[in-house]
Amino acid sequence: MAITADSYNDTKEPGELQEQAITENWIGPPDDDTALYPDGPLIGLCSGSLCGFQATRFACLSLMPPAWPLDFRTTIPDGEINGIVPVASGLLVVTDKKPYVVQGSSPSAIAAIQLESNQSCVSKRSLVIVPK
Repeated sequence: MAITADSYNDTKEPGELQEQAITENWIGPPDDDTALYPDGPLIGLCSGSLCGFQATRFACLSLMPPAWPLDFRTTIPDGEINGIVPVASGLLVVTDKKPYVVQGSSPSAIAAIQLESNQSCVSKRSLVIVPK
């Protein structure tokens, strides 16, 4: 294509390209668009491994903060999320019922494990990371 051209008509199908765009199913962070995000906008973020959460879902990101892939979302089956903090074994997700530990090798392959502790979190400001 000449550098002086003002337009280009892209007629290639995705299968004709050399590699798949990794951002094909990535969208922005949850906002107040209820058609796209029925669970509502983000209500919290945590750093370390960048994560954001809505009422019952959270997503972990990998190297691309502006993109929130659909495959990286995990739903917490019991309770509403009040906060997320990074811990040595992964992430601690506290809810208004029981806490969860989230572990995995990548954001697309994580599992949320409910802890037996009957310790609900009623105040997200009570989450504190205490250095060793």
